[in-house]
Amino acid sequence: MAGKGGNATKVILAALFGNGIIAIAKFVAFVFTGSSAMLAEGLHSTADTGNQVLIFLGLKRSQKPPDATHPYGYGKETYFWSFVVAISIFVLGGAYALYEGVHKLMHLDTASGVENPWWGFGVLGFSLALESYVFTVALKEFWRFKGDRSIRQALRDTREASLITVLFEDAAAVLGLLVALLGFGLTFSTQDPVYDAVATLLIGVILFLVAVFLGRMTKRLLIGQSASPREEEAIREAIGTVDGIEAIVELKTLHMGGEYILLNLGISFDSGLTTDTLETTIAGGATNLHRGGLLSTKDRDGRRRTGRHGPPGRARHPMSVSLGLATAADVPALAALTARGAHDPLSEEQLLAECQRPYAHMITATMGDTGLVGYVLYWHVADEVEIHDMVVDPEQRRRGVGNAMFQQVISTAKTERCSHIVLDVRETNVAAIALYRSLGFESVGTRPNYYRRGQEDAVLMRLTLEGTSAGA
Repeated sequence: MAGKGGNATKVILAALFGNGIIAIAKFVAFVFTGSSAMLAEGLHSTADTGNQVLIFLGLKRSQKPPDATHPYGYGKETYFWSFVVAISIFVLGGAYALYEGVHKLMHLDTASGVENPWWGFGVLGFSLALESYVFTVALKEFWRFKGDRSIRQALRDTREASLITVLFEDAAAVLGLLVALLGFGLTFSTQDPVYDAVATLLIGVILFLVAVFLGRMTKRLLIGQSASPREEEAIREAIGTVDGIEAIVELKTLHMGGEYILLNLGISFDSGLTTDTLETTIAGGATNLHRGGLLSTKDRDGRRRTGRHGPPGRARHPMSVSLGLATAADVPALAALTARGAHDPLSEEQLLAECQRPYAHMITATMGDTGLVGYVLYWHVADEVEIHDMVVDPEQRRRGVGNAMFQQVISTAKTERCSHIVLDVRETNVAAIALYRSLGFESVGTRPNYYRRGQEDAVLMRLTLEGTSAGA
């Protein structure tokens, strides 16, 4: 993958602080000098300050976790507010500057030269220095985001609307200040107001071009744009090299905001695969995506999840079983499942508390129109994963649901470089013990009378993950 995402929050706050100070300084200079270019720049900085507030609002709202009404999250909030910013630049900045420039050109006979010029030079110099610093901050973050790509390719592939919006706003501000300084200086030296009017027009043109660029960029993102060709090629390479996969029949991606991508895969498997080897092949594909940096183990709310390229909280498993990460919206369905499929069912309050723990993770399984058919709850602390609960719908047992969920847990644990996975199971649950042993778990002890119903002993089991110790 090319480069890491830039720190948009840092860039936005730097621009917000800088533009606020600069706007005040420019209006003060306008009062003392009467320069229309100075007025245009003051309005430009005021619009920029308001725009930073809007972008920051969009960035924060985009980080809200998925819920029942927005199952794919709020990532596109950044695209919407960036589009609003583009309109703001066009109307409040570009359109007014063009109007002011044309108006002054049409009334040159009543215009005067520059008054109190040193106020203008001082404020423009101060603004240029501060704006250059803010632009440098944005440029450094863009350079990190760009990685090894060319600037043109990075702009063409970008889905980081907030970062690019602030970058181009800052670039326009620096160019506008240079133009204003030139026009102000020529007007002062010649006492001819035409230079001030022309500078105002040029500032309007700069803002107009930036607004058009940002409007086109955010429009394509709002409508829905796929991942970049490099990202899609990396996905194809990660999946296509797995033994047992004959071909990728269909690959569709859609950016959902920030780094989140919805991935829809159609895969043709080797006809000789059994159910067990099919699940191993699928787990191999997920492992390859992890290794290539295409799957993240963090969800938007900071909890680990099964994969980045897929709906947050509902990553698609390429077979009849779909795996995802439980959210608060899933709690009622989880409670209903555990009530009919568990010896000691968890309450809705307990399930909700687990969804909110930073170290707790709950992988869910769904099957076609059947809906939720199972879940695995585990805790990840330091280099240990501890299974706390597993429930499979009684009507869907012996269909590979538990195996698929555990394969995902093991794959994630290896990616996180955990050293081992531990669990306990009822002594009489022969089917579960057989499943765990088939996955490599070994019995390491017992807990007498551990389960309160029936005073049943628990068998302690452990899976050692080779080559993934904390020191690896």
